[in-house]
Amino acid sequence: MPFIWKEELPDNCPPDDAISPDGKDLFRLVSSKPPSDNDFDSYKTIYPYKQFSVSDCQAKSISVLNDLWEIKKIRKLPIHKNKMIVRLQLERKDGLIKQTGNINHFSWWVSKYFSLNQCEYIE
Repeated sequence: MPFIWKEELPDNCPPDDAISPDGKDLFRLVSSKPPSDNDFDSYKTIYPYKQFSVSDCQAKSISVLNDLWEIKKIRKLPIHKNKMIVRLQLERKDGLIKQTGNINHFSWWVSKYFSLNQCEYIE
């Protein structure tokens, strides 16, 4: 299935080694309950003129983690202390992911087919 992306992506993005998230439990910090579309904007969209230490392709993805304990640790950081955790029950139609950074971190390129109804509030 060809993807229609939530955001305009650079050429050759997502990378060839990105995979389907189908069947993975992934977690994300969100600012609102219920989550809003803005909770799934990339840093490149939020800060369009900022220079990032990663490629533009990766800056156009959003961060998700595959370990609840790890995302709870991140939520203890002052910048994230008021955020909530959602579990994402992603399907093949929802985009592509690639493990980046530490072993629990994934970059997710979100397709327009992703629905906020797929978010399960954890805490």
